[in-house]
Amino acid sequence: PAACLPAPPAHVAEPATPELFPHEATVSFRLVWWVTTIGWTQAMVAAFFGTAVFGGYVFGGDPGTHQYDAGVRFGTWCVAGQAAACVPVGMCLPAIVRWAGGPAHALVGGVAGFALLLGCIRSTTEPYVAGAALVATALPYQLVTNCAYAWVEGNPSFGPEERGRTTGRVTRTLAVAQCLLAVLSGPLVELAGGQLVVAFDAAIFLGVGTASVGAWSLRRSRGGGKGLEPL
Repeated sequence: PAACLPAPPAHVAEPATPELFPHEATVSFRLVWWVTTIGWTQAMVAAFFGTAVFGGYVFGGDPGTHQYDAGVRFGTWCVAGQAAACVPVGMCLPAIVRWAGGPAHALVGGVAGFALLLGCIRSTTEPYVAGAALVATALPYQLVTNCAYAWVEGNPSFGPEERGRTTGRVTRTLAVAQCLLAVLSGPLVELAGGQLVVAFDAAIFLGVGTASVGAWSLRRSRGGGKGLEPL
């Protein structure tokens, strides 16, 4: 009898796609790619020039002097503190991204945060203020290195193959940033008379400009405008 037949299996739901904030579905990949590239450039400026800036600018010493060496040592400890701070920041990152309104918004905020903190280092000769700013770059660093991937993974418009290709494009932002720094930093420092702190000035300028354009484009996307066109 039909009553003795086993009940049909319950419908098994398909794995849910990662949640994407609805207002970020129309954000262009070009915007995400460019903001990530500039963020990587800012991160490498802080890493490659940070200790020298502490020795020559924050501590006001000349290379080879005790004051310069003390500044480099202090900056090195601050870099170690930044690396350690990445652990608790990483644990809080999902909540920070939700608070920011989504991965793309958090990414733009990360670039703006980098510009702000590099500006703090650039504008002070107080070691502990500059050191705290360098340690605090752990937050924008985590946003820059993770948010683009979160945006790709959470975008339902990408199929599995396209998501893989797009992830590869995001990964290339690191190489592009390295090329930009390698090609432009030397001539820029030479034009500034050997003042390494000019690299911070360039990173601040790029960060402010990119964050401004990014915020405008996100606002346009949220309001139904086109913003920057996708690749």
